[in-house]
Amino acid sequence: MLYAAEFYRWYAEECCHVLGEVATAPASGARIVVESQPIGIALLITPWNYPAAMATRKIAPALAAGCTIVLKPATETPLTAFAVAQIMHDCGVPAGVVNVVTTSKASPLSKAVLHDPRVRKISFTGSTPVGRALLHEAADQNGRQQGIAGTDDCDCRQNPTNLCKEQMHAHVSGSPTRRYLLNPDFRGEKSQSVTFCDN
Repeated sequence: MLYAAEFYRWYAEECCHVLGEVATAPASGARIVVESQPIGIALLITPWNYPAAMATRKIAPALAAGCTIVLKPATETPLTAFAVAQIMHDCGVPAGVVNVVTTSKASPLSKAVLHDPRVRKISFTGSTPVGRALLHEAADQNGRQQGIAGTDDCDCRQNPTNLCKEQMHAHVSGSPTRRYLLNPDFRGEKSQSVTFCDN
């Protein structure tokens, strides 16, 4: 249990280092501000071995990021997950923040949870075939959408190439933004705000 508890200490300290970033865009000199925010509900799926440590290894970073949790332990070790959740509740974690769901039929449960739009993150440790199935299910359900928002005086229609340049410089993932929200009051003309630099 001491090993399992160590993950809470580690990620509690890591919270102090999440400061965000401010940078200057190379092409335009615009200021780029990056801030970290909770993503939403995290689905955490753990294996049968090291049931307490595998649970806390996933719970601690999700809590540190401000996410609520649905923990799905292995069928063989559900009681350890319940014990971890009870200890957290006894320590003051509010009800509904750490939730444990058990089942003897993992596939239907995982599909149902992954199709819930509130679930925004998944962490899985287990076999490769199950991991592939979860990845496929999550990709089919959620896909990857990114966006960039422009201010009211941003004239994106005049020179959409500059937006694409900014995204190419800002992203190291090689996946440029595909949708642009021109301003908070933008209505209609959706086709003009989409696919300026779609690959």
